[in-house]
Amino acid sequence: LQYTRQLGVAGKNTIGRSVATDANGNFFVAGQTNGALETLTGSTDLFFTKYLADGSENSTKQLGAAGASTIGTGVATDAQGNVFI
Repeated sequence: LQYTRQLGVAGKNTIGRSVATDANGNFFVAGQTNGALETLTGSTDLFFTKYLADGSENSTKQLGAAGASTIGTGVATDAQGNVFI
């Protein structure tokens, strides 16, 4: 274990459901949250976070629909560097 990272909002649930890596050692986490990592749109939103190979957070995106639950259950990468949720 090289490092740990914590993502979330106090008093809210943020659950990582899938992790993938790419050829450059970056890693990606997809899951669900009922906290505002960016802007909470639905009751539960999908989140996607990219961490660089050194463990630093590169970006987080949160996606949802008003009045709905949107959950990221899987993430994968391909040889061309594309990421799929």
